[in-house]
Amino acid sequence: MREAQRRGFADADPSVDIKGMDAAAKTCALVNALMDVSLTPPEVSTQGIENISAADLITARQSGETIKLLCRGYADASGAHGIVRPERVPLDHPFALVGGTASVVSITTDLMGKITILEHESEIEQTAYGIYSDMLTLIARCRV
Repeated sequence: MREAQRRGFADADPSVDIKGMDAAAKTCALVNALMDVSLTPPEVSTQGIENISAADLITARQSGETIKLLCRGYADASGAHGIVRPERVPLDHPFALVGGTASVVSITTDLMGKITILEHESEIEQTAYGIYSDMLTLIARCRV
């Protein structure tokens, strides 16, 4: 956690990351951008990793799995929804291969099926650029 904070990836208050609040905010950003909806972090069902123990990780590994904090977003007739929670993932699944500062997003489309994008070992510049890009988008939308 200290190394992630030093590099600018983790929040100064680690509970924001550990409790899944940062993941919920990122889930909203993606869901809102991709689905043109207005999901807010309090509307996301959020469970962090604070209750995952070393024993949980060992048990998962013995079963050929690992535990990852997964974020899901979708929209249906009742509106937009988000879920953040730790889940067991088979070791051969693309999500299990993500570690360090890498990230992965999988999008299910109507015509192309499932598309998975892996960001390899991102650095803080990608995060800063993402924030800058989001701010420009918000400014442009507010002017319309």
